[in-house]
Parts: sequence; C-alpha cells; structure tokens
Amino acid sequence: MKKNNHSEIKIVTNKKQLKRNNLKIMKSTFKIKNFFSLILIIINGTCIYSQHSIQVKKGETTFTIMGDTTKYNFKATWAKMEDRYADAAKFKILAIEKGESKKLDIAYYDAASYYAKAIDYKNTVAYIKKSIAEGWSDIAHLEYDKDFEGLRKTNEWNKMTLLFTNYYKSNNKQIAKIFAEDQKARLSGVHNENMEKEDSIRRVNVKKQIDQNKISSPHDYYKAAFIFHHGTSVEDSRFAHELALKAYKKENKHFRSPWLVAATKDRYLLRKGEKQWYGTQGIGFNNGKLTLNPSQIDTTAVSVEGRKKLNAPTIESIRKYIKAYKDNENK
Repeated sequence: MKKNNHSEIKIVTNKKQLKRNNLKIMKSTFKIKNFFSLILIIINGTCIYSQHSIQVKKGETTFTIMGDTTKYNFKATWAKMEDRYADAAKFKILAIEKGESKKLDIAYYDAASYYAKAIDYKNTVAYIKKSIAEGWSDIAHLEYDKDFEGLRKTNEWNKMTLLFTNYYKSNNKQIAKIFAEDQKARLSGVHNENMEKEDSIRRVNVKKQIDQNKISSPHDYYKAAFIFHHGTSVEDSRFAHELALKAYKKENKHFRSPWLVAATKDRYLLRKGEKQWYGTQGIGFNNGKLTLNPSQIDTTAVSVEGRKKLNAPTIESIRKYIKAYKDNENK
C-alpha cells in the first residue's frame, strides 16, 4: 500500500491481459453507505485492458482504474486521479506519439484540460488549437468545461472569442448551456437530491426551443437528445431516440452521436418492458468485472456491422459481460 497526501492507492494483480485497442473511459456512480464509489474503467469496444486494477481513494470517494499499466494512456489517467496534472498531460502526449490514441481530437483536448488544471495556460491554448485542427467541433464545451475555469479568467481566453462567435452562428447557445448543466450535475461526483426535478426543468426548456424551431444543427439535436435520454418516462426515451436519430443522420454530426442512437434505443426498449439490443444499459461491476444480466438483452437483434456502425459494445464484449454475470450468480 502506497500513500501520499493526495490519495491512497492499491494495486491488485490481475493475471488476465487482454488484447489492445482504442481507449475510452467509462464512469459509473453507486451510492454506498453515504458515499460514492466512482469506478473508472479503461475499456474499448472489444474488451478491458486488464493487467492491474488501481484504486485511488480521495476523501470519501474511491476510484478504481482498470487497464494496462504499461500504456501511457493508463498512466495519464492515474496521474489525473492523483491530481498530478502536468504529468497527466505529458503522459497523454506520449500516448499520442506512441499511437495509443486513435481519436486525436479527443486526446489533444484531454491534454489541454490537464494543462489547464496544471495552470499552464500557454500549453492549454496550444493543445486546444491542436484538438480543433484534428476535428474537435463542440466548441461550446470549452465554454462550460470546469477544467477551463481558470483559463476563462485570462487574456488567453479572450483571444479565442472568435471561436465561440462562429460556433453560435449555427448552434443554439441555450441548448449548449442546458446540456452543460446536465453533464455537470452527473460528473461532479456529488449526490444531488434535486437532480430529477432539475432534469425535468431542463427537458421543459429544451422542448420550448424545439417547439419554437430554434434547433437545427447536429450538435443541437445531439444535446437535446441527451437531455431527454435522462428523462424518466417511456415517452422521454422515445423522444430521445427520435432526436438522436436526427442528430446522427445530419452531416458533421457530433462524434458521440452514433453511440447515443444505440443508447437511446436500448433505454426506450427497456422502458417498454422489452429487451435492449446493443447492451449499452444496465452494465454492472462485480468482483472486478463488467457484468450484464442476460435477461435484459436480445443478443441476436443487431448484426456485428450494426454494432460497429453505432460504436456499441461488440458481441464478444457482451458475451463476456453475460458470462461474468452468470459466474457471479453461481458463487
């Protein structure tokens, strides 16, 4: 057990090392005895990287990071969780240089956010520009991302005014703001007893924008869909899927639009009492493994190509989740 002023880290050896591919981060929140355990798992569409599990405890929050500890992307995540942001930025850049990061716009954006947290604003702006050059198009996210709060108080931020002016010529600023509030409420790691009420208000405000024909861009539809995806009724989920499809079918769509089509479809089906198709919903975490109740999914509903098209979990991943669920049930 290694300790420092920031956190408590535990490394658990896992004998199983799985194949390498692109990385992304998934976060799930569980309320356990008045505190939250946030589990960050470095995964890809095929499998989990699994040499080690590292637990980082910060106050009442415990983070579990699973992945290949030899990879720079893993090291960047670990450094980030320990608030070593300058190190996280350097590891992220090394990951890009070593070809670990396939989505360069996202990778450069992550590097920029780490530099911002390290209060290195010159590099922050430099990597924001690299991210945009590689295709990052959700300029509004910069305006509301909490990692850039310090940057927004500097002259460096003022130099980027034209970016936002141009973005909001074709995108709805109110929708962007509502979406930012929705994401902030979920990613803060703090339990919010009023979230359901606040979500309801957000849906009402988004619906007003839609009824007044004030949304038209792929980003507008994507963000509106996400707001309704967090609704509570069958109708909310149906409408979320309708909006997600519109976002997906437009040119220059948001990079997460494909996944949202799959996720909104799955949630809509489950809310109707039917089995989901893609396996985006109801993923659990037991004994260090992702699990999925087989009674909640029709594994024959979507082709391999259909899953790939929407960035949904592969059928191989789904089978592993189901096996882990059954193994846990049989213990």
